[in-house]
Amino acid sequence: MSISVEKYALVLSGGGVRATVFHLGLLLRLAVEDRLRKVAILSTVSGGSLAVALVFSNAGLRWPSSDSFIEKVLPQARVLLTERSLQGKTLLRTIVRPWSLLGSRGKLFADALEDCWEIRGTMKDLDETPQWFINSTCYETGRNWRFSQRHIGDWKFGHNFQQTVPISIAVAASAAIPYLAGMIRLGIEPDGWYNINPATDEPVRPVKPMSTTVRLWDGGVYENLGVEPVYKPQRGFVDKNIDSLIVSDASAYLREDLGPASGVFSSQFPFLRPPRLFDIATEQSRALRTRLIMEAITSGRIRGVLVRLGRSVEYIDNQAGTTHENTNPSAFLDTENVIRVANYATNASQMEAAEFETILRHGFETADATLVGYRFPEFSHHILWGEIVGRVP
Repeated sequence: MSISVEKYALVLSGGGVRATVFHLGLLLRLAVEDRLRKVAILSTVSGGSLAVALVFSNAGLRWPSSDSFIEKVLPQARVLLTERSLQGKTLLRTIVRPWSLLGSRGKLFADALEDCWEIRGTMKDLDETPQWFINSTCYETGRNWRFSQRHIGDWKFGHNFQQTVPISIAVAASAAIPYLAGMIRLGIEPDGWYNINPATDEPVRPVKPMSTTVRLWDGGVYENLGVEPVYKPQRGFVDKNIDSLIVSDASAYLREDLGPASGVFSSQFPFLRPPRLFDIATEQSRALRTRLIMEAITSGRIRGVLVRLGRSVEYIDNQAGTTHENTNPSAFLDTENVIRVANYATNASQMEAAEFETILRHGFETADATLVGYRFPEFSHHILWGEIVGRVP
């Protein structure tokens, strides 16, 4: 008997433009079977926030139909990612306005999102469905600060249902790629702040904001998957109308090419990297979240899958105990290309067209192997990359 799944919660991790394109590959796999309309909640961090911002901005600030995504949104996103550089635009603005290094440097990244990728409008300009949570980290409270169509804030600071925030600012706060964007300093309206009921998301009692500004940093500092707005271990799905969870994890693997313990220099442009202790802490946070999600899935408490970058189709098939209808190895990305995608730097630079296609294909094939291999409802058969490339203009 087939199971009809009504609503998906889609969680898209951070990881720079590598994650952006990987997630677009996942969305393409959903679109080829007309499943984008099933997405009711989006929770994104960094590169995932960039991906959804591209989708909304190229679909008139509306969540696109599957056909619109394939025929219009994805081709336009490809142009922006392969012909324009957010990183270059941000660095150029920093050179022109060096005094910005002393303030909210993330504002330069937000400006680049508007000028380079044409990310315009405010969070309140978006349709209410799907509800989009953009995750960042609040320096003042140390908590997961969220932007959505309904409200902004965190549980310690409070939530405001009236303050309007540009999409570019929210995404820049979520995607403060190390040594590129930096923090966003957000001015706080003095009125309209409430504690909310965590079960209903409705305001309960008014609170006074603790400061007139907050400093917001990359959402990956708090948690790079972005699961928290969607799923709580003690409560299950935050929205009880959600049937299934799809987590797309394009986080970077912990690198083994060690330099000095406190070194911040890299051989790759922009020749800087976060300290290794920061990478280790981030990796452990991601691993703990992953274990919580997988335990809930395997125990049957929730229906869901984890789509993880860096895994070949063969590896996923072996783990799931399934086989493809097509057993020709050349039908899938080889191990060398999968490793190359996994090692793609976490940045916001312009991509080569070949890099875009390889990462997009890896996201598509990984999603396909995972959704079908783990018998996710409504995905009963594999679709090969070669079968759909002709459908994308």
